Amino acid sequence: MKRRLHSIIAIIALVVSPLLLVRCGVRPGEAPAIDPVRAANTGQPVDPIATAVTTSPLARVFVIGASASAGFQLRADDGRALSIANVLDATIRAEHDPVRSAATTLFFVQPRVAGDTNLRLALAAEPTLVVALDFLFWYGYGVKASEDDRLRDLELGLAQLDRLACDVLIARIPDMRAAIGKMLTRAQVPQAATIVALNRRIDEWASARSHVVIVPLVEFIDRAKSGEPVGVGTTSFPAGAVGRLVQSDDLHPTLEGLAAMAVLALETWASRRAGVAPEAFERDAAAIAAQVQGGAARSE
Repeated sequence: MKRRLHSIIAIIALVVSPLLLVRCGVRPGEAPAIDPVRAANTGQPVDPIATAVTTSPLARVFVIGASASAGFQLRADDGRALSIANVLDATIRAEHDPVRSAATTLFFVQPRVAGDTNLRLALAAEPTLVVALDFLFWYGYGVKASEDDRLRDLELGLAQLDRLACDVLIARIPDMRAAIGKMLTRAQVPQAATIVALNRRIDEWASARSHVVIVPLVEFIDRAKSGEPVGVGTTSFPAGAVGRLVQSDDLHPTLEGLAAMAVLALETWASRRAGVAPEAFERDAAAIAAQVQGGAARSE
């Protein structure tokens, strides 16, 4: 009887453990990585299976991306630079490590190199959730030899994201023609038909990966820019309030815009994932922005 019970437990472990490991950034079939921080703190190797079972999907959030995620020109009252990592840190109520980020305002200079660096840093952090809302932007935008090159470069960005096995939050590529002459040149902006093709490919890629969630960020901002009232979480933005969300350069989000992005991202993700408690994160974007603007942040 005891031998039979052990056999049943072994079978269950073989079936369930790959699913648990995916949540912690380890692909099925790969050797699970030992968390070096935990190992250093305890002096003993950590059982990755046990860690996967008990770790919350919000425990180790990591941000990758470009200048929007990096918080272009955003400062707290005390002069500290702010980013969406600070905002996420204030948004998440569940117990979690400080939100870390590799997002950089210089992503546009060499997207392939920046993307690779972002991914290496993310993988080293063994995240439970990766927020990559503008990671793909500069694979479609930028000065390129042809429109076909934009589609080819997008494949490079998608291949980099394919190195992640935990949940990944991405967004489609927006139409930022309004920023031409401000932050963008005409040569950097894809043609309208190319943007459609880029987003069609992103949708196709994401649909084949259950751990990837597309956040409707582009649709949210487009409605605000068209003059419609929009809402996210418990915050409503009246018609004509796009200035509360987007800076005057028509490209980068304001701090309140970053807060709206964070809430929209987590709400979209939670709607796709069973077991995320309603109290796991704050939903008042305006209150989050005010807190981050004036309070101390612990993000890295």
